[in-house]
Amino acid sequence: MAASATQEADCKASEDARLFFDAAKPPPFRIGDEWSYLRGGLTTVDRDYGWINNIHHDIGTHVIHHLFPQIPHYHLVEATKAARPVLGRYYREPEKSGPLPLHLFGVLLRSLRVDHFVSDVGDVVYYQTDHSLNGTDWAEDAKHK
Repeated sequence: MAASATQEADCKASEDARLFFDAAKPPPFRIGDEWSYLRGGLTTVDRDYGWINNIHHDIGTHVIHHLFPQIPHYHLVEATKAARPVLGRYYREPEKSGPLPLHLFGVLLRSLRVDHFVSDVGDVVYYQTDHSLNGTDWAEDAKHK
């Protein structure tokens, strides 16, 4: 017996949530028919930049900015607070920062270490690692050139 369109959509949404919101992995990129404005906006991530938020127009409010670019920067914090309950599990709470956003160095280092490229094959793609850029492979390759 074939699944109904509603069951297929529910299954797809559940799979999206599982893959998309695993905090250990960056969200997927969607290409072609898999992409939509909403999905694109939800792949952005808010970050807490500590005191830098206040002097750079609340740059840590990326999700709402990408979903509603017409909202002026001075209303983004308020709009983010209002949207969190509506977005529910589709909003990933940013890691809180102290006065200096030192936690972002870990995010940057992880990205430099493992998030090297996105495949152009498929409709749902993820960051991938080019192992030749890491560790001893890179050092060995440099020796032989």
